[in-house]
Amino acid sequence: MNNFFTTFSKFLVLVFIVSFASLLFSQPDTVAPEVEFSLPGDGAYFSCDSGLIVLKITDESPIDLISSFLTAWIRGMPYVLPESTSSSLDSMYYFALPTSLNDGDSVYLSYAPICDIVHNCRDTSFIFYTDLTPPEISLISPPEGILPAPDFSFIAAVMDTLSGISEDSSTVSISVYGTDNWYILLNFSSPYIEFSGETISVEMSSIGTFSGGDTATICVSAADNSVGCGANRTDSCYTYILPYTPPSIVFVYPFDDAVVGNSCADSLSFRIDDVDSVIDVIVISEDDTFHTGDAELSFDGTSVHLNTSGVFSDGAHSQIIVIAMDIYNITTVDTFYIWTDFSSPYVFDIYPPESSLIIDTVETVSIWLADDFSDIDSASVTLTIDGAPKTFKYDPATGEMSFEYIFIGYADTSDSVYLMICITADDMPDICNNDLDTCFQYMLYINTQLPVVTPPADIITACSDQSIIITSQSISGIDSAEVTLELRSTIYGLMDFMDLTDSRFNMVTHSHFPSGVDDSLFFIPDAGYYNDADTILCIFDYSLIGSGTENRSWLFYTDFSPPYFTALYPADGSIVMATPETLLFTLGDLVSGLWEPEFQCTIYVNDVPAVVPFGVLRRAGYDSFKLPLEDVGISLSGCDSVVLAIHIPDRVSEEFCGPNVLDTEWNFSLDCTEPFSELIHPSIDAVVSCSLQSLSFYIAYDENLDSTLLMLIIDGDTVHYGDMRFVFTAGDTLTFIPTVPWTDGDTISGMLAPMYDLVGNFCDAVLFRFVVDVSPPEIVPVYPVAGALVTDSLAQIR
Repeated sequence: MNNFFTTFSKFLVLVFIVSFASLLFSQPDTVAPEVEFSLPGDGAYFSCDSGLIVLKITDESPIDLISSFLTAWIRGMPYVLPESTSSSLDSMYYFALPTSLNDGDSVYLSYAPICDIVHNCRDTSFIFYTDLTPPEISLISPPEGILPAPDFSFIAAVMDTLSGISEDSSTVSISVYGTDNWYILLNFSSPYIEFSGETISVEMSSIGTFSGGDTATICVSAADNSVGCGANRTDSCYTYILPYTPPSIVFVYPFDDAVVGNSCADSLSFRIDDVDSVIDVIVISEDDTFHTGDAELSFDGTSVHLNTSGVFSDGAHSQIIVIAMDIYNITTVDTFYIWTDFSSPYVFDIYPPESSLIIDTVETVSIWLADDFSDIDSASVTLTIDGAPKTFKYDPATGEMSFEYIFIGYADTSDSVYLMICITADDMPDICNNDLDTCFQYMLYINTQLPVVTPPADIITACSDQSIIITSQSISGIDSAEVTLELRSTIYGLMDFMDLTDSRFNMVTHSHFPSGVDDSLFFIPDAGYYNDADTILCIFDYSLIGSGTENRSWLFYTDFSPPYFTALYPADGSIVMATPETLLFTLGDLVSGLWEPEFQCTIYVNDVPAVVPFGVLRRAGYDSFKLPLEDVGISLSGCDSVVLAIHIPDRVSEEFCGPNVLDTEWNFSLDCTEPFSELIHPSIDAVVSCSLQSLSFYIAYDENLDSTLLMLIIDGDTVHYGDMRFVFTAGDTLTFIPTVPWTDGDTISGMLAPMYDLVGNFCDAVLFRFVVDVSPPEIVPVYPVAGALVTDSLAQIR
């Protein structure tokens, strides 16, 4: 009934609208209503299982809602759909579905007919389908987990059997974290995604970079084409890992920081290890860069070999950078270095110089070899003189090779000698050596008759007025106008520079025709001219008549002092508080040294002598000696008096005022003070009433007392110093405090044992004895007995 009135009311409203419209527009309406299926739409898929469908109905005249019925055929059953809501202003009409829809239902809608109120009618029909199921996504490749390579295609099956996949609403998102960090979101219609309707394929290399150590998450969000309650959607995510396993590079040849010789600097070798596979190798050396595929660089997957001919320069420290990239885009960069030494050793100096005058019969010739980079192999050095092998010395620290050559039969400076010197040597790069092979002619002028000097070179003299004598034998004799003598102290500098005009410097000449001339030169200084412990450099410059200036220089040393001695332990004149087992002293000579065979030493203990040979002494340092007394049968004790007498000369020869002699004594004594102790309390045979009666002894102060030997013997018990019951009080009082009470009636006896000092002095034991009485007096009644009845008023109680 209510529906009737509602419908009738709508009809009256429509009649009114039409009547009013007729007044405004006098044109007749001859066109039937136009019907448009707005939601879900004709042939569309509906994603709701219930709800409203929407039609848009337009007409010049109002719709005849009484005679127009919308019928829905759902699963074969017809349903007349009453209008739920409407809006005549926008021509939208809403109809509620009469029953729930199932997935895959086909719903047929029809107006048969639909008319306006002026009876223009039209038959119309629509169909839509139900799609309540989301799309299905299944991974095709690659499977989740570790990727075999960073360049891969992601392929997944994406299907929806009803409404199909919406390319614009479906997306693929890629999130990369690790070595690379990036994110991208693409829909299926993107040019980077190939979508066939059922399969998507994404070529990852075209989107971004993947490297070892990355974790990539690929999420597929697939939406179908259904409408109404929104598209049905499925989301699936897949995670992939690219392992981080960088290549390792090992410098095989040569080794890192090696020094490489000329013939071995033509190649480099490396080993590259990787759990995956290396796809590219780059080597940068000096200003050259080599890539895989270059003719100079070969790579077999593990070993790299680089031809470096002409790449390195001599004496260079070259940096070599090796870059290896594996299939996961992981790059390892390692740096190595090599030193290159292409130069051979060479001779850079010789002494005496070419064309020098030689005045010794035996001349030492020094030739210095050098290598600017890698040192010289000592074992490879050879020397020949005039085609014959020659013995020589070689100092690798300085490169000096030296040999002695004996000149015989050369009488004057007009003579000369030519030597053909040939040297071979190799340097010492770490790999491959460069070799020296050279010969050269060496010429010297010879006069082997040298002046003879006194004192000779390197002699030590104890003469404070040491004279200098120079004698020369030559064919022509010394030119007196060309003679000088220079004396230098290495400590104090120039001492004298003189020629023959100096009264202290004279020359005497004797001719021996035709054999030559003898010249003697004398320098006689005053006493005290030289300083003690000095080094004197003598430089004698002279010219033989008719020849150039020559030189003779030498050193001698002065030593005017006897050996020195210092008592270290015990100190000289000291009183020793502890028994020494070893004596310690210094004994030496600064210049010439000790003449040990003449060493005399006697040790007197209480005037009893004992001889000490030098061999008994033990060195404790450069000039420090120890004398173990037991090695000479000596054991010292308190009150001993010791005297050590030493006699020793130095090494200066008698020919040069020597030797300097040390005679000295060293004395000390051992402490004679005896320890002293006495009993303080309790006194001998005292009766004590204390159950914890202590004992006290007076100990006289003795800095030498050996407290470790303090010992108390009491009632059969031995108490050592350090026992908690045994302590010093008031500095000189030794007190024993018992921790267990004495027994009543006992007699306690014992002694403080003899005390010793560190040198063996001792005192007698101190005896003690006391009686312990800790009980009170006892009263015993005699008369009358206890409890007796006394009848005598005058009875005596006792």
